[in-house]
Amino acid sequence: MSDPTDDSEVTVSEAITRLRRDGYVEDFSADGGSLVCGSCRCSMEPGSVTVEAAYRFEGESDPDDEAAVFGLSCAECNAKGIYVVAYGPSMSADDAAVVARLASVPKRADRTP
Repeated sequence: MSDPTDDSEVTVSEAITRLRRDGYVEDFSADGGSLVCGSCRCSMEPGSVTVEAAYRFEGESDPDDEAAVFGLSCAECNAKGIYVVAYGPSMSADDAAVVARLASVPKRADRTP
């Protein structure tokens, strides 16, 4: 798998491309503070997923430029997928609840470009 720590200049789209190349083909979404798997459509507690990779992006001058890309494995069907979220004022309440819970999940790799 691509290592998020190997390139401090990676962009959001490059992080997504790397994860797709590594088999993260499904998309995860937030709904009511839970994560929904794009493969099996199950709704799960964010703390039950496996966080394989996490890329964090911080805007230098604009809080709207903050984002995160997570490479996740579904707790129900083991599908690998991506969860992309914006931080800051534009973040939805559902995304905020999910990210708060994901923050406590041990990650295999973590990177802040």
